[in-house]
Amino acid sequence: MAMRRVVAAAALLACVLLPMAASPVRGRNITAILDGYKEYKLYNKYLSETKVCDEINSRQSTSMTILFDGLFDTPSTTNLTLLLERAGCKVFASLAARSGVLKTYEAAMDKGLTLFAPNDDAFQAKDVPDVKSMSSANLTKLLQYNALPSYNTKTSLKFVKGTLRTLATTKAGVTVVAKGDDVSLDTGKSKSRVADTVVDSVPFCLLTVDSLLVPPELYVGAPEAAPAPAPAEAPQGSPSSDAPSVGADHAADHKTKKPSSSGASRPIGAFAAACSLVLASLLL
Repeated sequence: MAMRRVVAAAALLACVLLPMAASPVRGRNITAILDGYKEYKLYNKYLSETKVCDEINSRQSTSMTILFDGLFDTPSTTNLTLLLERAGCKVFASLAARSGVLKTYEAAMDKGLTLFAPNDDAFQAKDVPDVKSMSSANLTKLLQYNALPSYNTKTSLKFVKGTLRTLATTKAGVTVVAKGDDVSLDTGKSKSRVADTVVDSVPFCLLTVDSLLVPPELYVGAPEAAPAPAPAEAPQGSPSSDAPSVGADHAADHKTKKPSSSGASRPIGAFAAACSLVLASLLL
């Protein structure tokens, strides 16, 4: 889109300046003509970069409008898939269509939607979840996390404070980090730079980003909820908790009932002493 505007500006400028050359274009070089105008230095540069200068130099007469296919086409928002594919986001477009989230996007476009479309290379980055093996619910959450239920341009994002709510059901949103003309989105796990504006048509804005916006809970290596601890099993051979046990009091009673040798000898000694007294009295 930006390149089309550059080409259009360069072509229109050439149409304006060619009559100033006061001679036919044939055999002349438009870039050489513009070298005499310092205020058109940047446009002269664009003429060379876009190769419009070659088309101009091939013409044999002046003030003829130079048209290119699609030069003044206005991007249509009716075909979101086509817009994403032309912006270099074919993988994202395919996932949105396959998961059904594309319909969610289209339904929100008339009410307010900012879509952050990652380029194809973003899906090859390290630690990015494998979208091919992802469940349908998680894929839906991932794609909805890359969209805001409101209209925001790249410029207006610079002035946003706090966390932006996404279309995803997750509580975690994205935070804008702005530095000069650079705008990035912070998920709490990683940052993604907002690259270009593909469509800015109120209330819909389509922006490309360098990295896939991933909810923290879906990121590779995110800690999973710890499972509940299993009840401890009693070791084999140990008495069951339901089995009766011998208490300390019972053990103490058992000890008191055990006969001792000293206790048994006392009655015998007393009887012998009594017998001795009786025998002594009879002898007197």
